Amino acid sequence: MTQSMIVAVGTTNAAKLSAVRKALEVLFPDKASALEVRGVGVKSGVSDQPMCDEETIQGATNRAQRALDSDTEAQFGIGIEGGCQKIGERWFEAGWTVVVDRNGTVGIGSSARYELSLKIMGHLLSGVELANLRISGKTEVRSKGEVWVMISGILRDVLKQDSCYAHKI
Repeated sequence: MTQSMIVAVGTTNAAKLSAVRKALEVLFPDKASALEVRGVGVKSGVSDQPMCDEETIQGATNRAQRALDSDTEAQFGIGIEGGCQKIGERWFEAGWTVVVDRNGTVGIGSSARYELSLKIMGHLLSGVELANLRISGKTEVRSKGEVWVMISGILRDVLKQDSCYAHKI
């Protein structure tokens, strides 16, 4: 019998939990049937819209450790945090994932980046969180797990959020 693998994830977001499950099933196919992914509502300890990679990574780290600390059965804690980073004169969005275990081992991964338009950045710099922007007329973007890839302010494609996050886990 396969020993269970219990993972506490510092979110209750269905798309992020799905990304974790999909990634772990690929990484550990022999444990897929015994995999238990548990979502835990924890605070990131950073701003709602992190504006640099360091803050975003800190938020993911906090979520991972707090999730692990909240579940005594979990072998791993995973935190996922999205944020922005200014590179030169351009702004980009990326997600960061941190995985921690009970021995203090920490792993960090990043998603692909995409450029944010000046219009979108105007909203973000005024304090609006990216997930709360209504860019295409759709609502509840976060709960549906959809991310809009915006290049120079033009809506180019719709990707499922679990696909955007799974590769970095």
